[in-house]
Amino acid sequence: MIGAVGYAITHLLLERHRGKAQRLTIVDALLTETVENLAICTSPNIREMWWLAPFKLEAYRAYKGQLWFLPTKVLTQLIATVIVLEGCNIIIQVYQSREGFGQPVDKKPTPIPEYLIKQLEFVKEELTTWKKEHTR
Repeated sequence: MIGAVGYAITHLLLERHRGKAQRLTIVDALLTETVENLAICTSPNIREMWWLAPFKLEAYRAYKGQLWFLPTKVLTQLIATVIVLEGCNIIIQVYQSREGFGQPVDKKPTPIPEYLIKQLEFVKEELTTWKKEHTR
């Protein structure tokens, strides 16, 4: 009986640890992706060739069903930011396909809306704060 209780407690503790480790992995991936997207927004060199630099959304797509542990304000802002980034990526795909069909494409740098940079900075700060609070 004592062995069974000990096993159950050990199993619960291991599952709890795995859950924490997985959440930290998810936040690390989202944070890395957010930093990369900020670089795409703010780097003059990347902005010069904007049609070749789509925004990164792989981590969000991979983990979007597992983000329930994030605070609501972070999750809401993350989703709103991803929607804008997906729209930008669609525009990039349109330009790439037009160019592929030989149609002239205006490749002058397009300005990134200030609100998008602020959204990405907010997500970055909140994910960094979450990581600090949940890492020992």
